[in-house]
Amino acid sequence: MADDEKFAEQVIYDIIGQILLEEKENDLVKPILEAARMGRFDRVFDSIGSFENVFKYQDSHGMTLLHYSVVYGNISAAKMFIQKGSPLNLKNREAGATPLHLAVKDGFLDIVQILVENGADVVVGDHVGHSSIHYAAIYDYAYILNYLIMTSHVHPDIPDLHGRTPLMWALFKNSSLLTVKSLVRLGADLNYKTTFNECPLNSALLSNSATLIDFVLCHLSKIELNKEDIELIGAIYFSRIHKISKKISFLAGKILSSVRHNQSFWVC
Repeated sequence: MADDEKFAEQVIYDIIGQILLEEKENDLVKPILEAARMGRFDRVFDSIGSFENVFKYQDSHGMTLLHYSVVYGNISAAKMFIQKGSPLNLKNREAGATPLHLAVKDGFLDIVQILVENGADVVVGDHVGHSSIHYAAIYDYAYILNYLIMTSHVHPDIPDLHGRTPLMWALFKNSSLLTVKSLVRLGADLNYKTTFNECPLNSALLSNSATLIDFVLCHLSKIELNKEDIELIGAIYFSRIHKISKKISFLAGKILSSVRHNQSFWVC
């Protein structure tokens, strides 16, 4: 109970206070609220079961007790709320984030594991369709990516609402090469195309990262370019994008030359 007693007081106040105000369950909620105000979290957690809806209740931000336990990194509280039936896949109102999204965002692998082991949905998206795998790619947690994909057996090319994959976001957000390599090793397709003809190469070029551009160029089986790609590669070749390696500049020149001659271009 010691860890649970450290659980942030404002969490208890916010959730239970909202219930008290909105649901008018005075007789059931008042003892819990009074215990929280006195800092007697042992009483809070012992008596909170008398009002079962508290575990499913969403406050004005759409956050449940499980959401908050994740935000504060409190694995003991998270375990208890899960055992008490707190929904695993409820989305908050601001971003449409589930507890798993929040755990991944903050890099809490131990809480991620608890959530997944108890049935949290790895694929469910937030308001823009980002799955927990997208979150791991965007926030650069290769170890969480590996766990989520290998445990759930989900293909890493999960599209968001715009068709963009975790690999595309990892490249665009200039995540580490380790994260990008992990996605490719787990099956992410460097030749993937969205319905808008976007691909990982677009994302790498927009990152301005010589390391990531180099990796993508050297691991593509074949480059298919649209007008925007050619413009970006031209910018690289003519040194308008800084800190690009000589190797990439050389490859960019070859690509531009092949485009001018309508040749298909194979890299590395």
